[in-house]
Amino acid sequence: MQQALENARWLTCPQTPKGAATAYYKTVCFDRKVKWAKLYASAVGVYEAYINGVKVDDTLLKPGYTSYHNRIQYQTFTVQELQGQTEICIQVAPGWAVGRAIFIKDKTEQLFSDHTAVIAALVGEYEDGTAFAYATDESWLARSCEVLFSDIYDGETADYTAPITQ
Repeated sequence: MQQALENARWLTCPQTPKGAATAYYKTVCFDRKVKWAKLYASAVGVYEAYINGVKVDDTLLKPGYTSYHNRIQYQTFTVQELQGQTEICIQVAPGWAVGRAIFIKDKTEQLFSDHTAVIAALVGEYEDGTAFAYATDESWLARSCEVLFSDIYDGETADYTAPITQ
């Protein structure tokens, strides 16, 4: 499992419309009973993680403000009820790293990056002791989501009727 965490790769989607969130996702199949599972995740920007469309926690603005050039925080979530076809999805919006932030030397946007990014790994063990791991890599996909604009200071605009594009 440590190998899966080490093999996780940062995913980016630089063509995202300014201020819009991007959903990074992967569908996996659990064909046996899962004993335990943890999702590790972080982002350049702010993110929300979902398993089959259900948020994995109730916090906002993860990973939190940080000095992105020096460190990026990550979170660990215990996830339950993984069975059959399961979609892991992480929505990332600009946040402090890419969006409008504090006024510094005439620059109020893109203080740390010009694009959002995400890194994650879902690791666990089946009841029979077999380990599994799904880390962000080239097999993950990106799509638009209902969040058309998201900013720490200016709020969020969502359109739940908007078409989702790959």
